[in-house]
Amino acid sequence: MKQYTYLLLQLNIFFYNNLALHKHLCLMNLIIIPFHSYTHCLPFSWNEIQRIEGDGNYTRFILSNGERPLFAKNIGLYAPYIPKEFIRIRKGCIVNQHFITAFNPGTKTILLADQTIVKASRRKWKDLTQNYHIFLATLS
Repeated sequence: MKQYTYLLLQLNIFFYNNLALHKHLCLMNLIIIPFHSYTHCLPFSWNEIQRIEGDGNYTRFILSNGERPLFAKNIGLYAPYIPKEFIRIRKGCIVNQHFITAFNPGTKTILLADQTIVKASRRKWKDLTQNYHIFLATLS
């Protein structure tokens, strides 16, 4: 990920209103988030993300390769750009459905592929289980 640091700084300066560069970055599988006066580029693809955790004004992306990059933006700024494969299970946590392996209705927890147990909120539990079964139906 360090190899992209210099590139990302240069891209944030140059990217705004440059369509050719946008297409090039999409081919590199980088995540591109347009903000008010600049563009935020993340050096990984949506498929690599297991879950996204918010902590105040910071957002941590937990990747499938074990990396845990931290960004100084709150989770709400990323929410409009997150693909439909992700489910918000509580205020500070969004999970990629591809990495869900099991549900525990008694404790309202989810087991992820890396053996992490994540607790869902009481209000999101029904939507979570319903959306996951719809998601599984679209895969088959």
